[in-house]
Amino acid sequence: CAGWRRVVSGTGSQKTSKNIVVASFRAPSSVIEIKTINIPNDLQRLKYRRIQQRAMTSPRILIGCPTYDGMKYCLDDWAKAVHLLSYKNVSVVLADNSETDGYKKDLESKGFRVIRVPRETDPLDTITTARNRLRELALKEGFDFFLSLEQDVLPPTDVIERLLKWDIPIISGVYCTYIVKDGKSAKVPLLWTWVKEEEFDQILRNAQDYPETYARIKDKKPEDLKRQLRIEELYTEDLFEVKYAGLGCMLIRRDVLEKVSFKRSTGHM
Repeated sequence: CAGWRRVVSGTGSQKTSKNIVVASFRAPSSVIEIKTINIPNDLQRLKYRRIQQRAMTSPRILIGCPTYDGMKYCLDDWAKAVHLLSYKNVSVVLADNSETDGYKKDLESKGFRVIRVPRETDPLDTITTARNRLRELALKEGFDFFLSLEQDVLPPTDVIERLLKWDIPIISGVYCTYIVKDGKSAKVPLLWTWVKEEEFDQILRNAQDYPETYARIKDKKPEDLKRQLRIEELYTEDLFEVKYAGLGCMLIRRDVLEKVSFKRSTGHM
């Protein structure tokens, strides 16, 4: 957590006391109070280390996502899943871009805080604005992580603990959607990986078997491309690197939020 690296030293020598930023936890809400106090040098490192350890065992997490009244069909299930999360040092804020305040009232009735976001002409612009409003709120209100959890994604109760344990700046849970392929419905994860040289070469050698793909990639290099992961590829490791992931269940650490805002490219977030 970036905030815990801010140690304020005084101007004295090694034999004098120094100022240090410390935190206290106020039960039962686990609110963290930051303040500067004067501590003798021989206690300084020990106390600060204990503060760091305690803070990292229970970082503050903002859960949120863009939403609108079209998601009402899954609100009850999502609210139940969020309230059942075993990790409790969380706050939930939803960025609603519905045309009226009706859905805002529905969300608030479930115990969620709601911010209103204007609806723009392009839906992707609306979503980008909503995500950045949540990012700004997370930074302003001192959260250590932002969990982007879409309303149509129902997480396991221990999802936060399972994501936190890896201690990675950006990490996504695996969730799937359905696509129609060869006239059949297929379940695929919203994860994309790199195209290997051998995969690229195979398509070039067998252009007649992959006419649409060939037309799309023939003038590109493998490193410029991505492909969606297959279900069977998900069971090889507990943790694996991907090129892209959806924002349906992504945990983002504060230091990343401080450096990067949400942006969109043509047709995509």
